[in-house]
Amino acid sequence: MKTKNWKLKISFSWGFSTLELMIAMAVIVTAISTVILVVFGNQKMAVDNQLNNSAVQKGSEMIESARASARIDFNGLSGTTTITDDIYTKILSVNDINPCKKNVVSSVNWNTDPSRPQAIEFNTSITNSRTAVALGGDCGPDAGDDDWIPLVCDDNDATFDFTPAGVKGKAVDLIKRGDSKYALLASEGNAAAQPDFWVVDVTSRSNPPEVSSINTTDESLSDIDAFSNYAFTANNDDDGQLQVIDIANLSMPSIVATRSLYNITSPDSQGKKIFYYNKKIYIGTDYMAFGAPGQNEELQVFDVTDPTNPTFSGSYNVNHNIYDIFVRNEVIAGNPKTIAYLALSATAAGSPELMVLDVTDPSAIAPSGPGFNAEGFNQYGTAIYILGNVLYLGREKGSGVNYDLYVLDVSNHASISVLDSALLGLANNTEVRAIIVSGGYAFIATSDSGSPAFQIWNIKDPTNIARITSCNYPQKPEDLDFDGTNIYVTNGSNEGLRILYDGSP
Repeated sequence: MKTKNWKLKISFSWGFSTLELMIAMAVIVTAISTVILVVFGNQKMAVDNQLNNSAVQKGSEMIESARASARIDFNGLSGTTTITDDIYTKILSVNDINPCKKNVVSSVNWNTDPSRPQAIEFNTSITNSRTAVALGGDCGPDAGDDDWIPLVCDDNDATFDFTPAGVKGKAVDLIKRGDSKYALLASEGNAAAQPDFWVVDVTSRSNPPEVSSINTTDESLSDIDAFSNYAFTANNDDDGQLQVIDIANLSMPSIVATRSLYNITSPDSQGKKIFYYNKKIYIGTDYMAFGAPGQNEELQVFDVTDPTNPTFSGSYNVNHNIYDIFVRNEVIAGNPKTIAYLALSATAAGSPELMVLDVTDPSAIAPSGPGFNAEGFNQYGTAIYILGNVLYLGREKGSGVNYDLYVLDVSNHASISVLDSALLGLANNTEVRAIIVSGGYAFIATSDSGSPAFQIWNIKDPTNIARITSCNYPQKPEDLDFDGTNIYVTNGSNEGLRILYDGSP
C-alpha cells in the first residue's frame, strides 16, 4: 500500500511539474511575442515619420519652386501639374484669382499600405507687385465664397440714374479713396451740353448719390480707365479722342489734357476703347476705311508718364473695329514682352476676332502669332478678359448656332486653342459687352435686354464651364465692374447704374 501510494505521489508530482513548465513556457512565449510586437510597432512609427517628413519637404519644395517660377513668369504659372516621385504623387494646382494674384496648392499623396492612404497639403497666395503697379492698382478683387444664388438684380434702391433723363451709360470704372468707393461713369447725352463724366459714391449700394458731373465733349465718352488721381477717357469724336481728367478732388473733376490721335486723316477715328498699363494708354477706334496709308491706324499708344502731358508713342493698322483691349506683360522664349490682345470685328471668313500684338516697343508694333478666328462669318469679337493662360472671348450673336463665348488657351501665341465654348442664349444682333473674371467665376454683361442680360458662369474648370445664374431686366447693359461683393452695371437705357449682389444670408 505504501509502495502504491508512493507511486501515485510520484505520478502526481510529475504531472504538476509538467503543468508548471507548460504555463511557464506560455508566459515566456507571450512575453517574447509582446516584445516583438512592440519592436515592430516602433519600426512602423519610425517609417511613417520618415515618410511624413519626406512628404512635407516635397510639398514645401513645390511651393518654393512655384514662387520662383512666378517671379520669372507670373502668367506662365498656371493650371494643374501632376508628377509621380517614387511612392509619392505630387500635385501642384494654380488658381488665378485676378491679374495680380494666384492661389497655389501643393499636395503630396502616398500609401504606406493599401488601407492607409496618406496626404499633406500646402496652400498659399502669390502676388505680383509689378503687375499691380503697371495696372495702377486696378487688379480686381477676390471673388470670395459667394455662390451667387440668389442673384439680386431687381433692388430698385441699388440704382443710380442720370439727370436729365435720357442720358445713356457707356462705361464704368471703380476707384477707392480710403474706406469709400466711387463709380466713375462715362455717358452719352442727347444734347451737346449735358454731362458725360460722372462720379457716384457707391460706398453703400442703397441709393448711391452723385458726387459730381461735368461735360467734357460735344459728342460722348465711350470708355474710361482710371489711374491714381487721373481718369483717362476715350472721346467719341474725330478730334481730341484722348482726354485726361484730374480726379484728385472728386467733387471738382477737371480736364487737364486732350490729345487727338496722331497723323489721322480718316473721318472714322472716334475713340472707342481705352486701356491703361504701365504708364501707357492704349486707345482703339473703329475701322478707318478712308485715309492715306499710315494715316488710318486704329490702335494708338500714348506715354502718360506725365498724365498732364500725353505723348504719342506708336500706332498699328489693325484694319478692323477695335471693341476691347487687354494689355499685360508675358515672358516669351525667355524674353519679357508687353502683349496687347484686341477683340475685333470680323468682316471676312478668315478674319480673326482676336488679334495678339507685341507692343513692347510701341514704335515697332508687330503681330505675335495669327490670333484666333472663331467659327461663323461676320460675328465680331466684342469683349475679352485674361487670367493666367486662359482668355475669355465674348462675341456678337449672329444667326445660326455659332458660339458667342469662347475659352481659349493663349500660352502659345502661334497656336491658340479652344478649351471650351458656349451659347449664352442671346438674340440675334446682340453681343457680349463686358467680361470680368475673378477666381472661379466669369461675370458677363450683354446688350440683350430680352434674354438674360447679365450672367454668371462657373469657370473653375475652363474645359467645362457652366452657367450658374442670370438675370433679365429691361435695361441694356453696356459695361460692368466688380469689387468682390457687388457688381456694378452701367446701362444704355433707363438707369445709369444698377448694383447687383448675392442675396444669400
